[in-house]
Amino acid sequence: MFLLGIIIMPPVLLVQALFSPPVWVHALIWTPVITCVAILLLRPFKSLMFALQWTNNAEEAQWGGPTQTGSRSEP
Repeated sequence: MFLLGIIIMPPVLLVQALFSPPVWVHALIWTPVITCVAILLLRPFKSLMFALQWTNNAEEAQWGGPTQTGSRSEP
């Protein structure tokens, strides 16, 4: 979730620049914030994934049969 880092880092740096809190305060503040934002972004990213699959006519992966080089045949 690269976007999560882009969203979270400016406020983290702003808090550090303005208040200079210890590391444990950063952990106390930003752990729940990062968790909540990640959970909130799951639904839009899942929708985006479905939309991209639909647009690109994505299908289930096709694994080659026993004639494919390097594949094992089932007993």
